[in-house]
Amino acid sequence: GECRDKILQLLKDRVVVGHGLENDFKVLAIDHPKENVRDTAYYGGLMRGDPYCPGFFVPRKLKELAAEYAGITIQAHGQEHCSVTDAAAAMAVYRHKRLEWENELH
Repeated sequence: GECRDKILQLLKDRVVVGHGLENDFKVLAIDHPKENVRDTAYYGGLMRGDPYCPGFFVPRKLKELAAEYAGITIQAHGQEHCSVTDAAAAMAVYRHKRLEWENELH
């Protein structure tokens, strides 16, 4: 609909940063170009080794990444989940890893 069309216009030719973006894209039925996606859940430099499958890596929680790389506390026990705070935290984590990440892509 109209809302989806506006979102597509906003995202066109832009890099989208977030955590677990595949869920957001799926809900919106958007197929954003992979080269323009920076998903902190799936960047190798932010994932952890799977203790059950050596050589495999699994995503870390945004809460952990925000604390470690941005010094931000989000999703604290007893607090409501806030998508705006989570988005800002994902951006802060990305900014911390940006040079390393972009150099790996180019």
